[in-house]
Amino acid sequence: MRACMIDCAVCEETFNLHSTEKKRAGGKRNHCPDCAEETAVPYLAVNGADGKMAGLTILAFESAEDREK
Repeated sequence: MRACMIDCAVCEETFNLHSTEKKRAGGKRNHCPDCAEETAVPYLAVNGADGKMAGLTILAFESAEDREK
């Protein structure tokens, strides 16, 4: 994978957007792993089918740990 180097909007340090550290930290695209604050709500979609009909339920969780439970 090609390195995509960008400058952090907070500390102005250059970081690799596609690095493992950035993927683990989450947060906004233009924030480095050290400045990143994950603001996304972990969602999970559950698909239920009954005969010819199907329904989709989207669940929101407070944290990734709650989602895993």
